[in-house]
Amino acid sequence: MEKGMKRQAMHMALGIACAAVIYFTPKEVSIAAFAIVLAAGAAISVTHRHLKPLPFIKDVMMDIEREGEKWLPGMAAMHFMLAVIVTASLFYNLEKSVATGAIIVLAVGDGISTIAGKKFGKTRIAAGKTLEGTIAGTVAAFLGLLLLFSPAAAISGAAMGMLAEYLPLNDNYTVPIFAGLALAMVV
Repeated sequence: MEKGMKRQAMHMALGIACAAVIYFTPKEVSIAAFAIVLAAGAAISVTHRHLKPLPFIKDVMMDIEREGEKWLPGMAAMHFMLAVIVTASLFYNLEKSVATGAIIVLAVGDGISTIAGKKFGKTRIAAGKTLEGTIAGTVAAFLGLLLLFSPAAAISGAAMGMLAEYLPLNDNYTVPIFAGLALAMVV
């Protein structure tokens, strides 16, 4: 499996696991679990970078890290976990399904949009994104959201989340926050 595919597979698996934790546990348990994972990841990253390279971490990171991220191993995963914590904190009290759905859009929509954009993308829109990737990500997120929401709410959350990828900020934050806002407005 090529590097980009491994990275997106990890992105989707981690996101689906986080969505399940949010859905099946109380808010405090979810956020505490995510904070522990984030802290452990940061400790491993700093240890690997500044004290002693850890062979397993090196192998995993070489497979999935982008060149600009290698200065701090696991940086992308730490952003992802922080975004999950922020999203769960913002939306859990409104409705647990909104927080869960926002993470589904991040996991499935963002992951599929990247894979489809790289494999099938021909129509460049902006910031390296393609129309084909955005459409595929929107459809995938929509299908994932149908597990929890009506079709109208699902398309709203999926479309808003995938459009948020175009903002000039880290999409680990923009995608779930905008998807969550859209879902919160229609639930």
